[in-house]
Amino acid sequence: MKKATRVDNIELRGKFTGQARLYLLSPPMTYTSYEWAGDTYDEVEKSTEYVIVSATNTVSSGPETYIFPAGKKGNITSWRELEGSFKGGLNHKEALKRAGYEVQEREAGHGAGTGGGS
Repeated sequence: MKKATRVDNIELRGKFTGQARLYLLSPPMTYTSYEWAGDTYDEVEKSTEYVIVSATNTVSSGPETYIFPAGKKGNITSWRELEGSFKGGLNHKEALKRAGYEVQEREAGHGAGTGGGS
């Protein structure tokens, strides 16, 4: 079963409008990135172990819940909206479900976000 575990020890308040949370994914989510290669964009397959799910109301399109690839310290690594992102609602669990993940409660003593790396 694919699972998404909320990481509680990362402070995201003030960095996003609405509600944003960092999740640890198991297994990592794969996605296609488009990278500039001088005169064209190349498709590059990537994966991310962490995502930020952001649920907010926007002036232009109303409620939306987006999933973005992130590092373990909560930094967005790409503003590309990942599978599961949707407009018309504000629901982290629904977005992650659409991406094929079930949200799990935080494990006792889960220490993601400590140590080095992005």
